[in-house]
Amino acid sequence: MKIKFINYNLKIFLFRIMKLKQKSIKYLRKPRFLYSKIQIVSVLYLGVYDGSI
Repeated sequence: MKIKFINYNLKIFLFRIMKLKQKSIKYLRKPRFLYSKIQIVSVLYLGVYDGSI
């Protein structure tokens, strides 16, 4: 139960990162590499999480 709750919070966090990414890419071009790195890491982490439940 606790793991599912954490997983749910992580998905909300990922969704917020994606929204933030869409807004900020228009203004900031340099940290695009950083954002893509965060996205890849979070997707891999969530993929592992989804597989374990």
